Amino acid sequence: MGVSVTTSFQFPSSLAEGAARCVLTAVGKLCASRLLVVVLTTIAVLGCQALLAGSASAETEGQAIVAAAQNIANQSYQYSGSGPIDSGSSFSSAKYIYCFDGGTTGGATAGGYDKLGTDGTYSNCQPPPNGIGRVGFDCRGLTLYAVFQGSGGAITLPTSTAGAQYSGASGYGGSYIALSALQPGDLVFFGSSSSAIDHVGIVVSGTGTSAEIISAVSEKWGIETHAISWFQAEFSWVGAVAIPGVGSTVGGGGGGPGSGYNAAFQANTGAMLDSYFNSSNQLTWTTNTSLGMAPGTSPSVAPAPNGGYDVALQANTGALLVSYLNSANQVVWTTNTGLGMMQGTSPSIAAGPNGSIGVALQANTGALLVSYLDASHNVDWTTNTGLGMMQGTSPSIALAASGGYDVALQANTGAMLASDLNSAYQVVWTTNTGLGMMQGTSPSIALAASGGYDVALQANTGAMLASDLNSAYQVVWTTNTGLGMMQGTSPSIAP
Repeated sequence: MGVSVTTSFQFPSSLAEGAARCVLTAVGKLCASRLLVVVLTTIAVLGCQALLAGSASAETEGQAIVAAAQNIANQSYQYSGSGPIDSGSSFSSAKYIYCFDGGTTGGATAGGYDKLGTDGTYSNCQPPPNGIGRVGFDCRGLTLYAVFQGSGGAITLPTSTAGAQYSGASGYGGSYIALSALQPGDLVFFGSSSSAIDHVGIVVSGTGTSAEIISAVSEKWGIETHAISWFQAEFSWVGAVAIPGVGSTVGGGGGGPGSGYNAAFQANTGAMLDSYFNSSNQLTWTTNTSLGMAPGTSPSVAPAPNGGYDVALQANTGALLVSYLNSANQVVWTTNTGLGMMQGTSPSIAAGPNGSIGVALQANTGALLVSYLDASHNVDWTTNTGLGMMQGTSPSIALAASGGYDVALQANTGAMLASDLNSAYQVVWTTNTGLGMMQGTSPSIALAASGGYDVALQANTGAMLASDLNSAYQVVWTTNTGLGMMQGTSPSIAP
């Protein structure tokens, strides 16, 4: 793979010390409540990026997530009988119970229908006469609450199902990790398959087969902590997700979403530089000199299923190069020579469900090409010829809440086009004609906490525009005019 050069920077012991080591000349929008980050920075010293990426304490956040769940468990009612429960004194003195569909970021709710008896007459979380009017959590409600509270409101998991919390991991900055990489605060998922998740819990301690898991188990068991082997006897193991900030162990020699942010760019020497966090939480840069990257193009980086990251770029031969980690945790590059990638454009890569990745690029015919993994784990490419993509621009791809992908691009009319999957799992394109997007630039798209997507782009005024969904699920665009964005460049957005 050629010469690899690493440079490390130790985190400053204080913000004041860090400020003395770096200069920020332009900072965009940072919305911690949704973990939406759009940052434009001029880095005078490498330490500045280390300060940005490492400002949160991973251990503290992981422990806080566990503590939030344990606090609920200490107040929850554990049912030990075999028949329907009633509103006796021992039950009525408890604060929380298991409630199907119960729990939000703010606390316990009445949830939906749930019962303990076989006659179907008891709905404990519903008002009398059929229920007893209690509040509580189910498994995805407990993880939703604990992660939100433990992260200080920075991370909101998908609210609908445990399955959505697994398939939508990249939407909240999570990364798929191995059983051996578990750390406190990570999420573990069980079910018959990755598309049929039955249960989710939170790692309390240990890793691998010695991990201890807390979860809202069922109406009978309530909210309890058990060894992971106990859960594996009840459910089939599916996978785990590292929550940003808990400091989960990552593969491939470095950081991932759990440690901050990874970055990749082309140096003026033509080499590709990419960053990661090593085991000492130091920001480390690697230099890849033998990839033959096409001049003037940009690489794209995405979290990998093992907790590391994958990179896609265009070589000076016009081929698409994509990296991944093999079973021995070695970086392997694949070369795709037959795609006909348009010279001077850049591919975009995104983490997908079930450990897959997706890539989007512009072909030399002007068509949009998007890859995905089919049911047999084969790479399939789709070709979209009728979009009228502006020549020389690059699309952006992101994981969609549905488990598929969303794509954003600039049309040759100057409009911004963005795709989405409707309720029938059909691809629908929306055209935004009034944004005044700067000609020749590319938008960036990312999964939003709401389940939709957010977009960032440069307007022809030089301003940076970023979209967001308000509480009424309406798209709202903000205009940032004072950032001094370089003309003709494209911003990047991340969940």
